[in-house]
Amino acid sequence: MFPKMFAIFVLSSLVLAACGASGSSQSVSDPLAQGKTKFDALCASCHGEDGTGRGSAPSIFGHDAEEIRLQVRNPAGKMPAFASTLLADDDLERLVQYAMNLSPEREEAHTGIVPGEEEKAHLMAAYESINDSPEPDSEAAINHLQQAIALATDEAASVYAEIVNYIEFGNAHDANHELAELLGMTED
Repeated sequence: MFPKMFAIFVLSSLVLAACGASGSSQSVSDPLAQGKTKFDALCASCHGEDGTGRGSAPSIFGHDAEEIRLQVRNPAGKMPAFASTLLADDDLERLVQYAMNLSPEREEAHTGIVPGEEEKAHLMAAYESINDSPEPDSEAAINHLQQAIALATDEAASVYAEIVNYIEFGNAHDANHELAELLGMTED
């Protein structure tokens, strides 16, 4: 009886070891899949599965890899920080690699928005209010954006309202990026 149990134990151990080895080698060989797993677990609930943003969390597009790393470790706005004790450096790199491979489908949405002259003046005033040194004037920026919303078409008003949300949630960087895009400006 003992030799039979021992043989079953050895065979079971070999099968389990083989299953574990094939599972781990697959995940090690596919860093994008690992990055997607981390993105889905840590980012998608706020930024959307496709990274285009949701509610108060902005789109991840328009940011380079270093900006994403910095935002994850030392976030601007209301995003929580993910220290290396919560997200290892290797996992962060895979997450960033995955994020950089997402397709920014929503970014094309602004190409159809052509603000009128009065709208454009309010958008520029909002942009300048956010860029005021040393402290951005969020209230003035929001007031100008609300004026632009009153003048805009439904599609443009929706985009402007999204920019207001960015400002209200302390994300002046993304608000600035969106305004610069709408105004046809390039940011440094």
